[in-house]
Parts: sequence; structure tokens; C-alpha cells
Amino acid sequence: MLENLLRVLAKASTFDLTAAERTAIVDETERNQALLNLIEGKRALMVKDTDKAIVHLSLANSHMRSQKLSVAVWVLRRAPQVVRCAISLRRRLFLKNEKALLSGLD
Repeated sequence: MLENLLRVLAKASTFDLTAAERTAIVDETERNQALLNLIEGKRALMVKDTDKAIVHLSLANSHMRSQKLSVAVWVLRRAPQVVRCAISLRRRLFLKNEKALLSGLD
């Protein structure tokens, strides 16, 4: 869904717009791209692809500037097994449906 929204924003940016409208589109594109990177980073964590998770979470954090994301990336770089254990524990304790990996926004 976010990919489609980003395509719409890219197409809208080609129209004849005022400076304020163009700024709004750029801001919205950056915000949605960061959100997409966050979701992709979470998905990579769920399938234990640490390198991809680091890339996507770092990209998301470059826009969001979140302390929580900064700590997550720092721990992923230094001790990825700790994050994998935390994810496994979260799955066992909170995930009722084993096949449901990620809603995208949790």
C-alpha cells in the first residue's frame, strides 16, 4: 500500500504545483518512505535477515530520528543474537497465530 502511495506522490510531483504544494509532497514522500523502510526492517527481522534489517532501520531512522530505532540498530550491529532471542520470546509470548508475522504497524 505504501509503495502505491509513493507512486502517486511521485506522479503528483510532476504536475504544475505551487512551492507550498511541492514542499508538502516532498515532505509526505520522505515520511512515507521512512515508514516503508521501518516496515521492511521489521519484516527482515522476522525472517532473521539482520543485514537487511540494519539497512532499512538505519534509513528509517535517518528521517525519524528515534532513540528506540537508534538503540535497535546499535544492538543489531553489535549483538544480533540478542535481538533474535527477543523476537523469538515475543513470538512465543504474544503472537497467537504462528503464521501471522507482522501487521506492518505494530
